[in-house]
Amino acid sequence: MPVSEIDQQAMLDYSLQLSSTLPDSSRGALGLLASEAIRVIGELSHVAHAHLLIIKSRNRSQPVATLCAEWSASGNLPVGAALQEVPIPFFGDTALKCLQQGNSFFTTFDERNHACSKLVSGLLRELNLTSCEMIPVISTGQLTAIIGLAHNGNSEFLCDQTRRLIQLTGGVLMQSVLFARRERKRRRSHFQWKRVANGACDFALRVNLQGEIIRALPFRQTNPPNVKGLLLSEFVSPGSAEAIRDMIRDASETTEPRSLQIFGINANGRPCSYAVRIEPPAHKSRFRIVTLYLTNNDLERAHEAELCDLRSQLSRAARLSILGNIATEFAHQLAQPLQAISNHVFTIISRVKKNESPESFLKCVEAVETSANHAGDIIRSLRDFLTNRRVPIAPVRLSKMITHAVAMVEVQMDRFGTIINVLDPEELLHPRHGQDVYVDEVQTTHVLINLLVNAMEACSDAETLNPEITITAKLDSSRKNAIVEVSDNGPGILLKNPDGVFDRFFTTKSEGFGIGLAICRDVIERQHGSIHAHNNPEKGCCFWFTLSLGPTETKLDESSTSH
Repeated sequence: MPVSEIDQQAMLDYSLQLSSTLPDSSRGALGLLASEAIRVIGELSHVAHAHLLIIKSRNRSQPVATLCAEWSASGNLPVGAALQEVPIPFFGDTALKCLQQGNSFFTTFDERNHACSKLVSGLLRELNLTSCEMIPVISTGQLTAIIGLAHNGNSEFLCDQTRRLIQLTGGVLMQSVLFARRERKRRRSHFQWKRVANGACDFALRVNLQGEIIRALPFRQTNPPNVKGLLLSEFVSPGSAEAIRDMIRDASETTEPRSLQIFGINANGRPCSYAVRIEPPAHKSRFRIVTLYLTNNDLERAHEAELCDLRSQLSRAARLSILGNIATEFAHQLAQPLQAISNHVFTIISRVKKNESPESFLKCVEAVETSANHAGDIIRSLRDFLTNRRVPIAPVRLSKMITHAVAMVEVQMDRFGTIINVLDPEELLHPRHGQDVYVDEVQTTHVLINLLVNAMEACSDAETLNPEITITAKLDSSRKNAIVEVSDNGPGILLKNPDGVFDRFFTTKSEGFGIGLAICRDVIERQHGSIHAHNNPEKGCCFWFTLSLGPTETKLDESSTSH
């Protein structure tokens, strides 16, 4: 039978009554409230069956509908088990689209025509009814609930006015449910905080919205300051008064706890720092009392200041360490050209004392000039690094660096009686069409010099007969990098993992510092290359590194400097 105006007015009155009543936040009370509301809707709309589905979507891949309450004119409630955690697409695409837009959806079922979905058809078959009306409840723009009404009438069984009243009642009900959930969550949070406060807070203050302290509660057997009856502005410092007043107002309006740091007085009347948590008043409270939980954090602030000071000291120490690493690296690089200059000057002096012709020591003078220029390049490289924080990558002819490195170790070659051979199986070092590599020329030349000098010293220490070093230039398998190998016929590397020689401070020399090969590794890796070592199958060992054939943008930060 159609819904009369009297029943419509009764439904409107019930909605107004529901909206003016603050619900109990307990789960049982919410269930009773929902059951009562769906009973009123069912009886006043004269349907055979009514049910309320709550839409849940938090932490789920898709929203689901769960039966919250149902009512039947016959007293039989058969659909509860079928409507638990049902994905909402099961109601049918057409129905779901209509409901999400805030419109009611009507569907019928008989043996020849199915309803909007198999789920709805099954429910109507179970209820032995022919029609179902689904009325959406929209909250904050989202579908939060569906009120289902089953009967044996047609689409005109419920008029538009009745549908709007049912939707209004459902909306008021859902607002009450959401309100009660928030209140339950707030109370649970308040209870947990009070439990923590008993073991963590020094004391609590109960303050009304006029800012008057009406009670001080001790925690942890700590005596609170005697501030009862004072205004909160008399307890806190002038700089904290406005901040805590604003926080209390915000907590009261949003019903959410707030935290801040303030300065106030302790039990001895002395100023101190407090960490404060503001617990807003309960919705049902008549007196609107705010609770402030206070913890003296003077000790924590002192520790924080000490920690900041330690961080500052560590930062200064790190910068000094970086400068120390830079100084060590470039001092090691400068040692080679300065040693070469000293050796060549000694040779020149010896030949002058022997009254030899100038032509005999002209080559030594040119070598002094070359070594001095190399030392100047190292110093300029350091200056550019400190100014721009960048490794100067540029195209350099590979043959130029190898030739320069060999020239720089000529004195050692004569002293150790070492022969250096250069192999170029792929013509990367050809005078006319040789290969360019993208590197820092000064630093990479130093890597070659360091490997050559190490090889000669290792052969000398092992008293190798006819010491010989071979430099080989070739391409890697990707054809994107050049490989430079420095191989000798000395004693080899007495390590299970030969790459361990690149570790900083590893050395086999009695007077060595163990930084030369570590610097070589740093230089090559800054240029996006790699460097390795292995023992040769027969005798000696081989060091090899890669150099890029294409440009690379490399910025040297502090982390890379402090390997």
